[in-house]
Amino acid sequence: MKKLLALVLVAFASLIALPAIPLSVHAQGGPGLVCVATTGSATCPSTIPTFTGAQGSTVTVAVLLQGSGPLSSFDVFVSTINTILLPQSADLTGSLITTPSGTDICLNGAAAVGSCTNPANGPGVVEVSTADGSGNNVCSSCSGLLFTITYSISGSGATDLTYPSNPNCTPSSVGTSSTCILILDNLGNVESENAQTGTFSNAAPDFSASANPNTLTILQSLSGTSSIVVSSTGGFGGSVSLSAAVTPLVTNGPTASVSPTSVSVSPGGTNTATLTVLTTSLTPTGSYTVTVTATGGSISHDAPVTVSVVPFTGVAFIKAGLKWTHNLRVASSGGVQTWTAFLNNTAGVGEAITIQISGTSSSGSYSHSFSTSLSFSGSGSVTFTTPVPAVFQGSRITFTAILFFGPSPQTQSPTSISGSFKAV
Repeated sequence: MKKLLALVLVAFASLIALPAIPLSVHAQGGPGLVCVATTGSATCPSTIPTFTGAQGSTVTVAVLLQGSGPLSSFDVFVSTINTILLPQSADLTGSLITTPSGTDICLNGAAAVGSCTNPANGPGVVEVSTADGSGNNVCSSCSGLLFTITYSISGSGATDLTYPSNPNCTPSSVGTSSTCILILDNLGNVESENAQTGTFSNAAPDFSASANPNTLTILQSLSGTSSIVVSSTGGFGGSVSLSAAVTPLVTNGPTASVSPTSVSVSPGGTNTATLTVLTTSLTPTGSYTVTVTATGGSISHDAPVTVSVVPFTGVAFIKAGLKWTHNLRVASSGGVQTWTAFLNNTAGVGEAITIQISGTSSSGSYSHSFSTSLSFSGSGSVTFTTPVPAVFQGSRITFTAILFFGPSPQTQSPTSISGSFKAV
């Protein structure tokens, strides 16, 4: 970068017959765009391009400048994973710089033309630095080819064609970054540019399947869930079926299901499903493995989830569970329903509880909740009330009572009570 700036200043000084005096560097014009494109392209692609090719062959890409301010010289680095794309050559044929001078071309950290001193160089890196020999700007509003790079396809897989960053790449045309892109006019002013990368992939179409989280701890009688994430790789697109199996198989062991049982994945995209693992009060405690198998065509991948079933400790409904007035006279009750919950707390300490009452009726939905902190361990009861507005008179409310316990966020108890009452 510093060598290129010095060359430009020397050229400018010779034009005005004065000693070369360093000029202040400031952004002007733009921002333009430096991009990676297919060879022969006149403009940058609207989206990041993807290149491909068979291992052992070659691929040539173009580095373009679009919508920039004046151009007299440039210094641009492009980086790849060299075990996939190995730089072979860089060429200024057809470049906006018509009479290159002071050119440096660096491939994989070695000089192909000129010198190769910037620490940003290394394996997989191409640097092309040049200035127009006239000392003038070659264009005032510049769009066109900077240079081309030819790579040998050394392996299979995927790599970005991107621009490295290094403290030695300052000043940079890309904002206040140290991105190794420098576009200068003939006065040494830095042109402001954006940067658009490219990608290469020759991997066979495939997908991955993973579980998040991949470990679950479930109390007996409760359930646990995990997200199954299916992601396209190598351009895979299509339907992926999902199934779940539990090992070891034991009597009253946990059961597992995936919903939906099939997801559609677009090339480069992802989709998710939900794994649900259910246990009962009779499920033996211990460790289990739930294996979700994802199958798309001839491709199959497993996403294992480790499940630990532990003894239930917490609060549950016992005996009749819940008592209420089945034929509630709204006027005489003052418009309230009285509930008595019979509970057993096996946690050994007092637990905060919430009882949610959710119901429906011909007069609309009915939903109320009650929260308190239990002061007992073992069995006991708690009595509470919920309002019954006059609008429900003449209606039968059918409800389900769900119990939650513990600190926020609370755990849902494995037991629930359903019933109904008539408001008269």
